[in-house]
Amino acid sequence: PMVLPQGEGFMRWTSPALGAVLLSDWHGLFTWTPLVAVAVAGVVPLFRLRWRIGVVVAVSLLLAWYVNAAVADWWAGEAFGSRRFLSCFPFFVLGLAAGLERFESRLGVLAGTLIVLVTLNALLLFQYQVFMKGWRDLAPYPRGWYGLGVARFVVPWRVLGRLFGA
Repeated sequence: PMVLPQGEGFMRWTSPALGAVLLSDWHGLFTWTPLVAVAVAGVVPLFRLRWRIGVVVAVSLLLAWYVNAAVADWWAGEAFGSRRFLSCFPFFVLGLAAGLERFESRLGVLAGTLIVLVTLNALLLFQYQVFMKGWRDLAPYPRGWYGLGVARFVVPWRVLGRLFGA
């Protein structure tokens, strides 16, 4: 049970990709899913609200960050975003809830911000799926300033043009 089936070099404990796993355009957690950055920032207010839970969440997220960054293919192969952080979802929810609680009085701004972040992620997912389905002339791979930042706004129009012959 203590042997890795991927082999000895699969975990790089002494040289984790700590920055890249969070910020890289190659499946970085925050660059591909910006709402998670808001959720992680929400861990700070969580300490004030429920410090014991805050400690558990913070330690768990730090450990997950290090372990996921130490994997040789920290980007998790060909997956959308940072799929290795999926098990952290409950911690992200707690951080997001604690972070959003302080904006309770400004529900309009809060709702608008969340809608924008979720829409940005949905557009990126759509672009990624169009690329993966083979329509690569319509959708570039989400990498680099254009592929990750701009193309998500262009791809839906290209797909509509292809489907409806415009």
